[in-house]
Amino acid sequence: DSLDGLTIVDIGCGGGVLSEPLARLGAEVTGIDPATTNIEVAKRHAVQGGLEIDYRATTIEEVVAEGRQFDIMLAMEVVNRYESNLLNTASQAVDYCHRVGAPNVKVHLDTYHMNIEERDFRTPVLLAGDRLGYVHIGESNRGYLGEGTVDFTTFFNALGEIGYAGTITFESFSSAVVAPELSRILGIW
Repeated sequence: DSLDGLTIVDIGCGGGVLSEPLARLGAEVTGIDPATTNIEVAKRHAVQGGLEIDYRATTIEEVVAEGRQFDIMLAMEVVNRYESNLLNTASQAVDYCHRVGAPNVKVHLDTYHMNIEERDFRTPVLLAGDRLGYVHIGESNRGYLGEGTVDFTTFFNALGEIGYAGTITFESFSSAVVAPELSRILGIW
């Protein structure tokens, strides 16, 4: 398949792990990250791979202020404090969306991370409201749903309250749920 002709912005691109495959598929990619070191690494790697990617040490706010339009916007997921310090709660993500000011910047919630950072499973969903663009469900122990501490009944009821009709993806890396070989390759759990 080809992404020829599509313009994509990869927000928080780091060293270009996602930007490069998108460029290889023919997309015109802009990779942004506030960390200059990440951008330097990404630029060097893209040159070595013969790829043309517009890497910038900037923020999405600055890109939006330029008035540039993209076919696809990729954004970072709200994750727990042990994995990132950028966006750890729904409140932070909603504030971020408001600062950016673009209607297509959405919140991506994940029950696994919510279990660590949020006080309950209803309030963050209601807070995200129509800004909620994508949902991961996963158990607190990354295993079978219902065997941990995530309150899925409350979570799904909250999704119903806001009329969420978007994608819900089950994300698990546990060898109890996915092929043990995948868990081994990823080097987790």
